[in-house]
Amino acid sequence: MNVLETLRVFRELIEPSMTPTQQEKLRSQKALGLEFEAQRIRRTAERQLRAYCDGDIDAYLDPIDGDRIVMTPNERSRVGKRDRAELKTFFDSVKRRAEVQIEEIVTDGEWAYERGHGRGTLVPNNAPPGVDPAISYRYKYLRIWRKVSSDWKVVRMIWNSEDIPEWPDRVPI
Repeated sequence: MNVLETLRVFRELIEPSMTPTQQEKLRSQKALGLEFEAQRIRRTAERQLRAYCDGDIDAYLDPIDGDRIVMTPNERSRVGKRDRAELKTFFDSVKRRAEVQIEEIVTDGEWAYERGHGRGTLVPNNAPPGVDPAISYRYKYLRIWRKVSSDWKVVRMIWNSEDIPEWPDRVPI
């Protein structure tokens, strides 16, 4: 019997025979566990955002599952991690500033979702003097996470924007 089956049996057989106080304590413990996992996802998302802004490719790619699917506005869905060389070219060509407001994180076992909004600015490194080449954008997103071993990985992401930047072709989120 695996862990999930054991938990199911516990819920079906043992939990109903508990006193209301014991059941409430168990619900509180479950809630604390879910909140702990939500905080782990929040910290992972914040580290990834810092890595994006700092140009740390390895730290940026770390929480991304190899089979991730990203659905972006006006493009075909992309499967898998971004090509490291393509990402390095992007990171080397622009300065990035970004901030994200996580509105909610909901966890349930090995699955979770994160919903929020953000904004960012891209500034090309080769901008001509006297020209403000900054491109700003705002977006809303939904990311689905899966717990792989003991780590949370992004497996799906969808985002949209009211002001999709014209340059570069796409923002690597």
